Order: sequence, then structure tokens, then C-alpha cells
Amino acid sequence: MFSTIGAMLAALLVGGCYSYTPPPLASESDTYTHRKVDQQEKLLDQVDVLSLVVAQQVAVQNNPDYIARYHAVSAAQMRYYQSLSAYMPTISASFSGGNSIDDYSQQVNNTSSRQNTWFSDTSLQASWLLFDGLQRTMKVMAQKASHRYYENLEEDSRRLLVRGVAYAYNDILLAIEKQRIAMADMEFQLKNLKETQLKYQAGAVPLSDVLNFKIKVNDATGKQISAEYSYKVSLYSLAVLMGFPQGTLPEHIKFPPIDTDLDRTLTSIEVYLDTALNNRPDLKAYRELLQVSRYNLYQAYGKYSPTVSAHGAMGYGTNLTRWGAGSNFSHSYYNNPNAAYWLEANWELFDGFNRYNSVRESQALLAKSEFEAANTWLRV
Repeated sequence: MFSTIGAMLAALLVGGCYSYTPPPLASESDTYTHRKVDQQEKLLDQVDVLSLVVAQQVAVQNNPDYIARYHAVSAAQMRYYQSLSAYMPTISASFSGGNSIDDYSQQVNNTSSRQNTWFSDTSLQASWLLFDGLQRTMKVMAQKASHRYYENLEEDSRRLLVRGVAYAYNDILLAIEKQRIAMADMEFQLKNLKETQLKYQAGAVPLSDVLNFKIKVNDATGKQISAEYSYKVSLYSLAVLMGFPQGTLPEHIKFPPIDTDLDRTLTSIEVYLDTALNNRPDLKAYRELLQVSRYNLYQAYGKYSPTVSAHGAMGYGTNLTRWGAGSNFSHSYYNNPNAAYWLEANWELFDGFNRYNSVRESQALLAKSEFEAANTWLRV
């Protein structure tokens, strides 16, 4: 615990404020045509043939949704560090000073027509919570589990991003091949149509043969248009996943031919199930969320416990008073150093069943987390 606190203090002194690379400037524009072009749109300037690995690397580096998850992890880590501060004492200092003037000239039989007082008070207070029924301990454990939950969410976001890029990338390769096949089929059917028309003109074949090849040409044309549409949609999906605000990739980008290795074999389904249940970050995330619910329940139980705190204070006060009339003035001055320390114990015996219902709420949320984790297990 103390090493973690030391690391937190060192990071505060050395790192200063939270720093990060801002999102693309294009997102600040109100229109697409007048958007600001920045470096994110130039990441593929040196790439001619885009591979799946490069596409996934650019997406992880440039996708705003994934980057937002990363900063959510940092925020969760800071909440964990904040919870550790509950073990530390709180120290505060205060100062007050001023001047008061009283005029007694209108009072009857008063020898002093004016009183002028200068005063100051400086104090230092310290308070340290010694015991609270392990509530702060459970809060620290809950925040630590919450930090791991967000870490797993980030990893799952990366998994989904890489998978989405792979789907879109392979859809592009498939659409390119479909276009090529459709064009070759159309050229073949056009050749057959021309030959059949010549035979029909010579009276060697009936008109139905000519119409049949016209249907095949139209069918091939439709497949080519469908493949071109799939290509454009997949290209748009890939560009968005890679974080390009223009919604498309640079025109010079080419794609490699599709891999047609059909000799790969799959192992039994049990191997994949065991691997997924041991490695899926979304399942790990919900299990951490289940731990958070458990710690929250334990923290609710701690509200029934007494709390013990230690306090200390020290101060220094001064007072200078002058009074009199005309040239006849008197004065008094004193300073008052003081110090005190004490222990304070507090035990709330009844609060209108607030703690009782808080425990029941935590139990219900724990049951909810258990079933959500079970549902995630089934989904995996």
C-alpha cells in the first residue's frame, strides 16, 4: 500500500497535470467540406499495399472509441488513488485577522470615547480516522477491482476493434474477388451472346438461346454492381474503424489478393470454448464487477460499526486594544498560544433503517452482478 502511495506522490510531483494527444481537429468542424485536416489523415501516406496487420495497428492507434476507453482506465486508476487518501490524516490551516472600532462618544458618563482593537488568530488542525468498521478498506478494494474492470473493458474494446477491422478488411478482399469474377463472367457471357446471335441469324439456334444468354449477361452485371456496392460499404467501415474522418482511405491504397488456403483444419470446439472462457476480457471484466459488488456489500455492513478518530489542534492568537479620549489613551495586549488533542468515538445506533435498506440494496446489486456474469459466460 505504501509503495502505491509513494508512486502516486511521485507521479503527481513529476508528471504534473494529465496530458494526452487531443482528437482529430476535423471533429471540431461543423461541416465536412471545411473540416481541418491533421496528421491522422496522413498515417497511410507511406503505405501502398495495406495489410490486415497494418490496418489493425492504425485502428488501435487512431480509433477514438478505443482511445476513450484508454482514458476511462486512467480515470478509474485515479479514483483508486483517491480512495487511498482515506488512510491519511487531514491537515488544515486557518488565519483570521482584523480591526474593530467602537465609538462611545454618545454615551453618558463614559470617560472613553473610542476603542480600537486589532486582533489575529492562527491555527493548525489535524484529524485522523483510526477505525470505521473497514468501510474505507472495502472502498479501496472496490475501486481497485473497478480499475481492473475498466482495464478489461479496454482490452475487450481492442478485441472488438481488431475483429471489426478484420471483418471489414476481409469483406473488401471478398468484394474485390467478386468483382473480378463477375467481370470475367460478364465477358464470357457477352462472348457467348455474340456467337449465339450469329448462329440465330444463320438459323442454327432458336431465339430462346439468345434470350437465355442476355439473361446471363444481366445477371453477371447485377453481381458486379452488388460486389462494387459491398466494396464501397466495407471500405467505408474500415476507414471509420481506422479513425479516418473523411470516411474513406487514400486513393493510392491497394489491397493484396485474397488468401485461398483451404487446407487449414480446426480442432475440437471444446478447445476454443476453454480458451475463450480463460482469456475473454469481457468475461474478466464482469467478474471484476462482481467483486466490486461484493466489496460494496461489505462496506454497507461496516456502517453498523462505531468510528474512532484522533484530532489535534494548535493555535496562536493576539489582541491589541487601545481606548481613551483626546490624548489620554490606554492600551492592553495579550497573545494566547494553545494546543489540544483528543480522541472521538461515534456509534450510530439507529438511523431509521437507512443502513438496513442500504445492505439490502447492496445484496440486490450483488445478485444482479452474479446473473450478468453468468449471462456473459453464456454469451462467450
